[in-house]
Amino acid sequence: ADMLQPDPAMMSRLHQQYGLGEYRKNNWEQAIDHYKEAYRYNPNFISSLSTIAYCYEQMKDYKTALEWYEKYLKVARPGSRGYDFATQSVKYLKGELFMEEKWSVLAHMKAFYWVTRAYSLIYISYDVYETKSTRYIVFLPYCYTLS
Repeated sequence: ADMLQPDPAMMSRLHQQYGLGEYRKNNWEQAIDHYKEAYRYNPNFISSLSTIAYCYEQMKDYKTALEWYEKYLKVARPGSRGYDFATQSVKYLKGELFMEEKWSVLAHMKAFYWVTRAYSLIYISYDVYETKSTRYIVFLPYCYTLS
């Protein structure tokens, strides 16, 4: 005899409800688990993809959030509210990730600045940063060159 299989649509709705409950309590990790299950049981439930992305964004895991928004954008309908929201989020996250990367370099230099400041070795120096799209110069009082 066949084992009784749970109805996928019902299971998906069940996980959606649990997910929403955790989401409202800002329990992002638990919400993510339930929304992933909801999507697994019903791959047409595409809004779960952007919800998962949003949860990762709230957890400041910007890289993973970006991946899920991009998954969502592949299947979402352009022009829909969800699509526009995800597009904006992707733009924002790419900016955040870019700044995070640059600030880690700057923070490194700044730390050195505070150390050298104690010895009055300060002079104004600058560094040119190049990225794929822009080229900019940061002026910083520091006594340190990045080799």
